[in-house]
This record gives sequence, C-alpha cells and structure tokens, in this order.
Amino acid sequence: MQFLWVLATFTVSAIAGLTNHTVDDSSTNINYYSNPQLVNPLECQGVECSGTVDILGLDFNQLNGNTVSIFASVPNPGVNGTGFQFFFTGTAVYIFIAIPPASIHYPTGVNAIPSIDGQVVPGGSFTVHATSVAQYAFCAFSATGLADVPHAFQLDTEGTAVIFDYAIWT
Repeated sequence: MQFLWVLATFTVSAIAGLTNHTVDDSSTNINYYSNPQLVNPLECQGVECSGTVDILGLDFNQLNGNTVSIFASVPNPGVNGTGFQFFFTGTAVYIFIAIPPASIHYPTGVNAIPSIDGQVVPGGSFTVHATSVAQYAFCAFSATGLADVPHAFQLDTEGTAVIFDYAIWT
C-alpha cells in the first residue's frame, strides 16, 4: 500500500511539472512578417456588427481573447511570404485557428507550412477547408516530443488566408 502512495505522489509531481502557456494572436510575443488584420468585435473592420457575429460569421465569444488575426498570402517580391513566428521553451506546441462557415465564402484552401527551429516539419503542412458551420479552437498543427530547450516556431502560408486564434506550448 505504501508503494502505491509513493507511486501516486511521484506521478502527480511529474505531471504537475508541466505548464501550458497560451499566447493569443494579438500578443506582442507573436512576430508577424506580414501585416495581419486584427479583427475584434468592437471594430469589425468598419462594418456594423451585432456584437458577437462579424463579417466572418464567427462568434467572437468563442475565440481566445475575443480576437483573431487574418494574414493572407499576397505575392510580394523580396518577401518570403506571409505568416508569423514566436519563441518558446518547451516540449510541445499547438496552433489553433478559426474556420468560418462555408456560407460566408471566405477564401480557404490555404496551405500552411510549419517550421520549428528553421526546419520545415515533415508531414506538418495542413490545408484549411470551410465546413457548413464555423469551427473554433481548431488544432491545425501540433508537435510533441521536442527537447525542453528554446525553440522558434514559424508558420508560412501559400494560398489565400489563415485566421489565427492562439497557440499553446508546454
């Protein structure tokens, strides 16, 4: 019985050592290398809003920090593309996006290419397609089993646009 108590104590201690860190799209810790369009329910890009639903067909109450950042791939000579980068120390990273409903006709079909520490993640690319209803906290990318050292995460896009909401790392 004493062995089980010691084992349970050790297990809880080991699990308690992991801490999730969340960074919102509007955080200054996110380095965009294009000019994203920060969308929040108070501005709605100059369009009159009903308070919770904007021109993207998204309920801002379901978004982390009630904001999203939209960045689009626009050909620009001398610029590698569009996307963002942030730095973290941890063993895992998760990227969450919002996807508007298909009825909004927002451009999708985005090919997003994640990199960690300057290396494209094999099999990490993803393509976003609209569905009949909006999707929130959609985990578009994750990487686990990383060394617990400082990392640089970068997301580049090819296509039309990504609606980035937040990232979590452990």
